[in-house]
Amino acid sequence: MTRGYHYDRGDFDTHWAKVRDDPAVTLRTVLRDGEVVGHVAVYGPPDERE
Repeated sequence: MTRGYHYDRGDFDTHWAKVRDDPAVTLRTVLRDGEVVGHVAVYGPPDERE
């Protein structure tokens, strides 16, 4: 099930601000030929990374 924040831009932006501010989360932007084509995130305890 998709969370409600996906339907509200303000809620979505608030959620991603929390994700970006979390030092335990590693985010990377995926580029192809200099254009953004996606993103990846690594999170969770070091021995249980997802």
